[in-house]
Formats: sequence, C-alpha cells, structure tokens
Amino acid sequence: MARTAPQPPAGNLTEALFRRLQADFQPVNLGEEHIKNTQEALSRQQDELRARRGHRDASELGVGAGDADGEERAEVDQRAPKMQAREDKFRPVHMILRSRIGATRIAEQEITERQIELNRRHQQVDATKARKDALDDAAENTRARMEDVDRRREGIKQLETISEHGKNALDETTENVQKRLEDVERRKWAVEECESAVAAEEDRVESIEQRAARATEDLILVDDDHVIVAEGHSLDNEGGAPCEDDGRVDLDSINGRLGEVHGW
Repeated sequence: MARTAPQPPAGNLTEALFRRLQADFQPVNLGEEHIKNTQEALSRQQDELRARRGHRDASELGVGAGDADGEERAEVDQRAPKMQAREDKFRPVHMILRSRIGATRIAEQEITERQIELNRRHQQVDATKARKDALDDAAENTRARMEDVDRRREGIKQLETISEHGKNALDETTENVQKRLEDVERRKWAVEECESAVAAEEDRVESIEQRAARATEDLILVDDDHVIVAEGHSLDNEGGAPCEDDGRVDLDSINGRLGEVHGW
C-alpha cells in the first residue's frame, strides 16, 4: 500500500521544508507501489509453483499422474529460473527502497521532534511575550505612579512655599503687634506721666490758689504811704490802687510794696 504524503502539521513548519518532504516522498511512493505490484506478482507465481509442485508430487506418488501434469511441471521448471532472476534483479531495488523508507521514517521522526521543539519554543516565546507585556504594563504603571509622586512632591513644595510665606507674614504680623504693644505701653506710660504731671500741677495750682486766697484775705498794700485794705477778693481802693472791673485788685499792676499784714 502506498504511503500517504505528509500533510502540513499544525505549527510553524516552513513551507520550503514541507515541499522538500513532498518531493522526497514522491519516489518513495512510486517505489512502494512497484514493490507492492512485484510482490503480488511473485506471490501469484509462487502460489502457482506450489500448486504445480503439489500436482507434481502427487503425480510422482501415483496420484492423478498424466501427461498434462508433466507438461505443467516442465513449464514451471522452465519459468522458475526467470522468476528467480527477476526476484534477484529487484532485490537491490527493494533494499534501496526499504533504506529510503527507513530514512524517510527517521526524517519524519526528526521533523516531528523538530515540530515539537518549535511548538515548545513558540510556547516559550508566547510566555515570554506575555511576561514582557506584563512587565511593560508594570513599567507603565510605575511611570504613572512616579508622575503622580512628582506631582504630589510639587504640590508639597508649593504648600511648603505657601506655608513659609504665611509663616513670614505671621512673624511680621507678630513683630508689628509686638511693636504696637510696646508703643501702647510707652504711650500708656507717657499718659500716666502726663496724668501724674497734671495731677501734680493741679495740686501745685490748688496749693498756690489756696495760698493766694489766704494771702488776699488779710492783705494790706502800701502805695505812696496809703494803706489799702482788702477783704476777701475785693479791695477797698482807698489809696487809688488799680483794680479789676469786679473790684478785685490787679496784683500784676500794683507798684508798691507789700506792707505788714495785721490780723483784724
């Protein structure tokens, strides 16, 4: 029976290799077909020879002997050398074909092993590609996270800058408030000093007024040997001493000497 030409396996076997295998299988198939036909012919001839030898043996034993059997034996004996020669002629061809068939089977085995190896490598490549895709995704996620970290760092820097400005402004405000408090303290102290001075001045004025009041109650002024007697805040201008409109003596304009004050 002729061998079936190989079909393209489910894999990544190259087309050139497949065509070469097809070309190698074509003479092998023809040789196998020839061997098959030859073997069938030889089998028929051997069957005929065995049948005729059986008849011959039977004739020699006296069973069914006759001239027809003798002629048949002679024909078989005559054809036997040719058949043997023909078999001897095709024996090397059969050996070559068997050798080629064996080599082809070995090649098929090698191709199968190569195909298995290729499939394994393709699986490894697919797994490597999947790992690479996973690594690329991880790298992309890492880059995105780094960008987010950079953005957050930038935001933190901006917040730190704003906080620094706020701190500086707060320090300036605190310093201004401190200066204002110190100024308020100075002003308060100045006000207290002023109040103390005013109080002292008021006390001094009051004391002066009291002394002036006491002095003017019994004041006697002498002007050109004339005595002016003053009662209270009014003076009897007996000596023509200058006085205010309300009758009080103008002390600043009196030209005279303070005389002796006598108690009345």
